[in-house]
Amino acid sequence: MLLGITVGGKFRINGRLSGGGLGVLYEGTDTAENTPVLVRTLHSRYHSDKEMVGEFRSQSETIRKLTSEHTARVLAIVKEPGVVGYVTERPDGVSLQHLLDAGRVFDAQSALIIAKQVAESLADAHGKGVVHRGLKPAQIVVHEPDGHDQPAEVTVVGYGLTAVRQHSTASNLRTADRSPEYMAPEQVSQDGVSAATDL
Repeated sequence: MLLGITVGGKFRINGRLSGGGLGVLYEGTDTAENTPVLVRTLHSRYHSDKEMVGEFRSQSETIRKLTSEHTARVLAIVKEPGVVGYVTERPDGVSLQHLLDAGRVFDAQSALIIAKQVAESLADAHGKGVVHRGLKPAQIVVHEPDGHDQPAEVTVVGYGLTAVRQHSTASNLRTADRSPEYMAPEQVSQDGVSAATDL
């Protein structure tokens, strides 16, 4: 566990949010700005896999170039003793999955607003050669302003670990790390993915 340590010189890891076959997601704080962040780390058991670590870092550098206002920005890429990962901003709001689980029903206009913003995030990523591969309601953060006349603001999170290509040594774990109900057929068969996989 990495709780309580500081990575990247200023990002303190406060608590674990979730984990999967590839890595762990932590909540943290940018101690210089006093703002919340997310820290995504690769499991330590993969740190000796030079191909996987190199590919992860390469993908992280690409993801850092994403510029859509509807994508969580990468603030730092971390490779330190015991830690391989990256830090992103933590958007305000709750996941779309949380809203759906709470019984929230969106009217057609609200649903279109959310879908359009998700599509803008994906268009920017696909234009830079990045496929999310793990897009699902839990990866879509919805912030609803206090004013009822203001549309919801959406941020897509989770670009990163899911973007590591499947030909590496732990491809079977990459498949297990995702939610089958949201996977495209080509992800199950490992026939190769494209931008269409996210749609």
